[in-house]
Amino acid sequence: MGVLDILTSLSSEEFEKYVADYVLPVLGLRVHNVVGGPYDRGCDIIAEDTRFGSRVCVQVKRYSPERKVTEKDVRNVLFGMEQHRCDRGLIVTTSDLNGPALSLARQYRIDYINGARLARMVEEQLIPLVMPKAVVAAVHQEEGSHEAVEREVRDDGVFIPLGVTNAVEVARAYLKSKGALHPQLGGVSALLKRLYVFKAKASYKLGRRRSEEAVISVDAEGEVYEGVPPLINTVNFYVEYETSREDYYSAREIAIRYITSRIVPEGAQDIKIQLKNHALAWVAALYAIRFKVGLVDVVVHVDKKGRVVKMERGRLTDDLVRGAYGGEVVRGDGYKVRLDQGNFVEELKLNEFGEVVARARAVKESYAVEVASKFFGIAGEDVRYKREGGAVKVDIFLNGHHHLAKVDENGEVVDYVVVPDAEIYEGFEKGIT
Repeated sequence: MGVLDILTSLSSEEFEKYVADYVLPVLGLRVHNVVGGPYDRGCDIIAEDTRFGSRVCVQVKRYSPERKVTEKDVRNVLFGMEQHRCDRGLIVTTSDLNGPALSLARQYRIDYINGARLARMVEEQLIPLVMPKAVVAAVHQEEGSHEAVEREVRDDGVFIPLGVTNAVEVARAYLKSKGALHPQLGGVSALLKRLYVFKAKASYKLGRRRSEEAVISVDAEGEVYEGVPPLINTVNFYVEYETSREDYYSAREIAIRYITSRIVPEGAQDIKIQLKNHALAWVAALYAIRFKVGLVDVVVHVDKKGRVVKMERGRLTDDLVRGAYGGEVVRGDGYKVRLDQGNFVEELKLNEFGEVVARARAVKESYAVEVASKFFGIAGEDVRYKREGGAVKVDIFLNGHHHLAKVDENGEVVDYVVVPDAEIYEGFEKGIT
């Protein structure tokens, strides 16, 4: 989940507040007023340049990469400068300006920060990122809560390689592949492991003494990131922290090897690597995603690469099944439940989570005989029957004739014939064998 992915996931109001609280101060601008909304008269934010004392009209555009800032947007900034008596104009967007907009901005010296520059500023200036509430809205809605509870992350923040919604989708798809029908999300927590950010200086001899500098990050699992990945200071899910001193020393060794192999050219001699601690952060290494599936609680563990590493499932017991469905519990190839419904029996087939995956209804033999007797208007004493799936074939022998009827799972006669005892007719056998 990159910087622009996170910023475009913010609502318009959240993005305006983010620009006002975090981006403009880096530019030396002090916010006077956040106007925003449909009646902003061309300026979302009114700010003052603390170095030169000029008044700045800031227009904020949270656009997708496909949607560009237009010439009309730039003219709105010019209008806003006039309305709010500003000396300068500034456009901050997650996208870019189209050709006419860029020409007009240059003509009137309107400054702009496009998406690429904004992402670079966040990474290079270590500007904090905020987790958009929409990212975990589904979690809180399914938990029955409409307000996201923000939690501060320790130290310099946390890197989120895999977004929460993506992790939930992975977990849900995994459960579906295991036969789950309706997994209900219960909550999300994340295990945060250390992310060490080093400022490295490599000096070496290659003809003459040379030096190179770089910033790299190494997580507790040994993965290396060039520069500083986007860090978030607040999250909307539960977190647990895991760290050890060994992780730090291991990360330093990995960083030194990486710098030596990637920055120092081949053939260099007298190589010296200096590492300084640049930032101390975390990485969301593993999600634990809780579901209620059927009758059991399930936890699916998804790592930062989007891989399911483990599933924990509560035990499905006879008592759980009986308490949920009643009836007779039958163990065999999975769970089945037989429900007595008077003249009928319904059999439920359950999956490993206790969800009903199939239903089969059957008529009882005694009722099938009763239905057949009423159908023929007879009450013979010589009666035989044979089950066929949910139906029953009935043979009532009376006065030298076999009264044959098939009674289906709904208690209806769907086939019948009457034949003498001594003969066989095509398609019908004497009696039921």
